[in-house]
Amino acid sequence: MSESESAQLVKISEVSSVHVNKKLRLYGRVCSYDVDTSLIVLRDPNLSRRKGVWADVTLCLNSKYSAPWKREPMHIVTVVGYLEACEELDQPPLPELDQDGALLGHLEVDSRWVLRAIVLEGCDDLDVEILDETHRRMANRGPYPTLDGCLSK
Repeated sequence: MSESESAQLVKISEVSSVHVNKKLRLYGRVCSYDVDTSLIVLRDPNLSRRKGVWADVTLCLNSKYSAPWKREPMHIVTVVGYLEACEELDQPPLPELDQDGALLGHLEVDSRWVLRAIVLEGCDDLDVEILDETHRRMANRGPYPTLDGCLSK
C-alpha cells in the first residue's frame, strides 16, 4: 500500500469484507464519538439507509482546534483510511440515541472491521442526492469516478 494510492469511493451501506486492506473514501454522518477510544460511528449520509461503520480517528485529531463534527449532531464528513479486519474491536457501546436524538437501535454497525482513518474533513455542503447519483454511475463506469458537482458552490 503506497501513500499515493487512490482511495476507492464506497457507500457505507456497501462496505464489506472485499474492501479489507483497501484504501477507502467514505462520506457519512458522525452519529457517535467516544473520546476515550477515538472511535466514531459513521452513518450513511442518506438517513433512509440504516448502516454504519466504526472508524478510528486517532490520527485525525488535532488538539489545536475543536472539530465541528465533535459538537454538531449528525455532521457530514469525508473519511479516507484503510479498512482493517479485527477479531475483537475494543468498541464502546453504541449510545441508544445519536447526537440528534434519533434512535440508533436499528442501525447496523459491523464490528468485524474498522476504518483506520488518515484524513477526516467536514463536508457541510455535500449534496446527498448527487453523491448517490455518483455512486450509481460509478457502478457502470469503473473504479475511478469523479465527484464533480457533488459539493454545492
